[in-house]
Parts: sequence; C-alpha cells; structure tokens
Amino acid sequence: RRVYLCCKTTTMVRAERSMSGKLLRIDVELSKGHDKCQVGQYAYINIPTLGYTEWHPFTISTAWEANGCQYISFVIMSVGVWTKKLHQRAWGIDNLPVIHVDGPYYAPTVSMARHSTV
Repeated sequence: RRVYLCCKTTTMVRAERSMSGKLLRIDVELSKGHDKCQVGQYAYINIPTLGYTEWHPFTISTAWEANGCQYISFVIMSVGVWTKKLHQRAWGIDNLPVIHVDGPYYAPTVSMARHSTV
C-alpha cells in the first residue's frame, strides 16, 4: 500500500512554526480520490527528503475542503530524531517538500456506534 501511495502526489502547502519553536503545523493538500479525513483520525506521513522509508503516525488536527480540494493539517512537536530533523528544515513557500500520506485511520477513541458501517 505505501509503495502505491509514494506514486501519488500530495502537496505540502504550508509549514509554520509556533512562537516557542516547539510546534510545527503542516498543512497538506490531499490528492484527488483520497478518503475523506476528520479531525481526531490519524495518518502516517512520509517526507522523502527526510527518509524514503520512514513513515510516522500523526493525529489530524484540522480537516477542511476548499475549491473542490481536501486539506488536512498536523501539529508536530519536536521530540524525536525524525521530528527534530523536520523542525530544523527551513522550507520557504517555493520549496516545500513532497509529502506522502497513508490514511486516514480511525483512532481508538472514535466511537464505532456513530458509523453505519464498520
């Protein structure tokens, strides 16, 4: 599945640091046909410039649609080796990296009773 996802183009549209520098918000435009995402679900992300085979799970903090496109955002704290590398990268608006998204997946806290199909 992830090999297939690496062939689909997903675009990071913004990376913004918090005032403290400890949090990074990443906004992503999902490719057409991607499953609908909701806040509280999680997805695995891969940024090839940080590691071709590294996929890391993050909770979707915001999900919205605009102009027929679906967007999601992640808020990532700098705590481990990979997230520190992510925070150290300084991407300008013209050179945002390619990002691959595997998900969404339902978090254990999402009630199955709210869904007609499980």
